[in-house]
Amino acid sequence: MNCPLGQNLPIAAEEFNPAGACAVCDTNCDRCDPTGGAIKCHKCSEGQTCTLDCSTHPWATVADTENGECVAECPSYTFVNLLGECEVTNKCDEDCLVCVKGSDNKGKCLKCSDDRKGNPQVGYLGMCMNRQSCPNGAFLVETETHHYCEKCEANCDKCIDETECTHCSVAPDRYHLEDGDCIKYDSPLVVNHYAEVYDEFYS
Repeated sequence: MNCPLGQNLPIAAEEFNPAGACAVCDTNCDRCDPTGGAIKCHKCSEGQTCTLDCSTHPWATVADTENGECVAECPSYTFVNLLGECEVTNKCDEDCLVCVKGSDNKGKCLKCSDDRKGNPQVGYLGMCMNRQSCPNGAFLVETETHHYCEKCEANCDKCIDETECTHCSVAPDRYHLEDGDCIKYDSPLVVNHYAEVYDEFYS
């Protein structure tokens, strides 16, 4: 049996309520599971905000709070947060096919769709850029399934990967490149390095 909007789930209602009686959902909720002593909302009323609980839904177990309903998986341009909800704050843009949560709690795009002209795009942070090379301060990561840019280490403008820098930043402070690492010019390491070279040359 199917229940009307504002009452329990329209799909396989007898699974949730063997007696077949439709129960009224909480305020602002259109689809819910009334069993277990507490009504669990699976879809908010259109234009309304409600608290979703997808724990009893048979297949849509992730809460998409942006769209107000339980879903089987989050939209491609969002990621699942620690609460099991689709994270929409700082989401990846809509050209992103695979978005994960980055270390800075923002969306990190691992794979982009082609642009409107059919040109490939590369993911960087939460964005998709119409280019095959990465911007300064990032390097390209290519796998069979993903194609994206990753940040170089701090104070590095160009790098081969996360451990080997090829060109250090010059502003706001100047950095010296040594063995793939960027070291500030006035740091003890650089000062000692030039002192050793001076001693060796003039001794």
